[in-house]
Amino acid sequence: MRRHPLPPQGRRRLRRHPVTPQRKCRQHAYGVIQRSRAWGDLVADHHPHSVRLDIPHPVGTPNLGIRLLGAPDVWTTPWHSAALRRGNGKWTLVP
Repeated sequence: MRRHPLPPQGRRRLRRHPVTPQRKCRQHAYGVIQRSRAWGDLVADHHPHSVRLDIPHPVGTPNLGIRLLGAPDVWTTPWHSAALRRGNGKWTLVP
């Protein structure tokens, strides 16, 4: 049995709702998505004949995959790996 260093009358009860941090994160994530979509729409309106390269690309939007460097699998991106120049002079992405 562990005893708290303060007597019961000296302790404060912390009341935290277990879902509150999750709700805050969800609201923040939705805000990020809204801003990303708004930015994409603005760029598309001002540059209708251009292609926006974006990682990660939002689900449900047009996707154009361009491989700029070799990688061990299709999921390796420059944002989650390091560029390595091999002995033969070729570049590759290493997770």
